[in-house]
Amino acid sequence: MSVNNMVRVSMRKGWRSPLKEKPLRNPGQSLDEKIHHLQDVETNSYLLIALSALVMAFYEWFRWYTDVGYHPIALTIFALLVCVYCGRKVRQVVYRGRRLKQGRDGEKIVGQYLDGFKSIGYRVFHDIVCDGFNIDHVITCEHGVFTVETKTYSKPGSGRPEILVKGDKITVNGFTTNKIVYQAKGEAAWLKQMLLETTGENYPVRPVVLFPEWYVNSSQASLDLWVLNPKALPTFISNTPKLLSQQQVMQLTYSVSRYIKTC
Repeated sequence: MSVNNMVRVSMRKGWRSPLKEKPLRNPGQSLDEKIHHLQDVETNSYLLIALSALVMAFYEWFRWYTDVGYHPIALTIFALLVCVYCGRKVRQVVYRGRRLKQGRDGEKIVGQYLDGFKSIGYRVFHDIVCDGFNIDHVITCEHGVFTVETKTYSKPGSGRPEILVKGDKITVNGFTTNKIVYQAKGEAAWLKQMLLETTGENYPVRPVVLFPEWYVNSSQASLDLWVLNPKALPTFISNTPKLLSQQQVMQLTYSVSRYIKTC
């Protein structure tokens, strides 16, 4: 089953978000919300009113020019078809909005948790825009470089849901996929190549997939990919041998920062 189908099933009635708390607010978030409201709600509403007025005026001019009579039945049928079509589209938008909001909140919560790693000297970057995709988080430290992909899937209302990792396949509450693994490895490979091109060094980059608020059974996990609950990540990193010097960490951190600022 594809990732999209798995997410679609996870959003069905009776399932719940795995997140227990809302993410902390960002600087300027209130103004950001007001800006989005002006752009997405008020502006679009006024444009819709203006468009409706133009359509009505055009229809009246057309009827005056062609001298045709009234046709309420045909217009009513047309209006009903438009309403049905728009109703379906609105449902799809609402569904997509719920998915995006849950995914966004998951990334924020994980990102705010990872920011705590800065107190022990790690550098953390968020939402790195790449060639047609993005990397949710990147961690750099003496233990290596880590690309982090956050997956926030809903949980069923009952039972003991878990993530099972076996080789390159991840099973989320009964649904198995390998696309998440390919995605995470692809992000790590991209960052590894970018660092090679900008620094001339072949830095070790490990892909990580985090499932917030899920129990992850990774006893049979692939050695080159970590699939974890976010709370387990600090232990996994600290148990990894130190592979980089402070100078190397500073160099690659500068390269990541420079890429973010110039992309």
